[in-house]
Amino acid sequence: MVAALGGLVIGAFLGTLHAPQLAAVGLPRLASPVGLDLFGLAGSVVLQLAWIALIAVLLWRWSGQVPWSGECRALYGGAVAVALLATGLLLVTAEPWKVLWGLALSGAHLAQALGWDPQTSLFWSSPRGQALLVGWDAWLFNDAVLVDLGLLYGAVATAIGQGRFHWRGEGSQALSELARRGFGGLLMGYGGLLASGCNVNAFLGGVMSFSLHGWIWLAVALMGFAASLRLNPTA
Repeated sequence: MVAALGGLVIGAFLGTLHAPQLAAVGLPRLASPVGLDLFGLAGSVVLQLAWIALIAVLLWRWSGQVPWSGECRALYGGAVAVALLATGLLLVTAEPWKVLWGLALSGAHLAQALGWDPQTSLFWSSPRGQALLVGWDAWLFNDAVLVDLGLLYGAVATAIGQGRFHWRGEGSQALSELARRGFGGLLMGYGGLLASGCNVNAFLGGVMSFSLHGWIWLAVALMGFAASLRLNPTA
């Protein structure tokens, strides 16, 4: 996970170096229908809740689990907690999810500490980019960085509490695994930055704004996950 996180930081930072040039190309974009424009707020809420209920019923039938079992109650509790925290983040920052940008900013601060000149970047040489790189307080008190630190704390604390926090792998196998995970993180960070948002935000942001693209992302992500299990059944 440390290797993947390092790859994410590097990839997201590299994405900021190339994003302005890609935006200048003017690639075509498909418009995503928004429920608020089509059905209004009340209609969008009702339709979305009905759709979520249908998905829940299908998943219960497919998994064979009893909806009121202890395992399902734990999942419900986690889902409610995520929903409340995402709502709080939306109210405070006006964005439903902020992770990848914090990693990119962390990478920029680290690169600057190692001697990188922000003036060589079209993005970071702008007044906004310069303001984000002035002093470590500009990094530490950034909304996205605080979310990243909170996520890391929660993940580590949970792993320690469940007795699952330990190093794995030995010898050459560990090195190959670290390289694989680090490179995968780099691709995720780079691609997510160029796509103007990470995978989680593509779903959460889309669903919370009643945009169709959030549900399209979920369908494609599930198909990709199913394909990965076919290719690597031991994962």
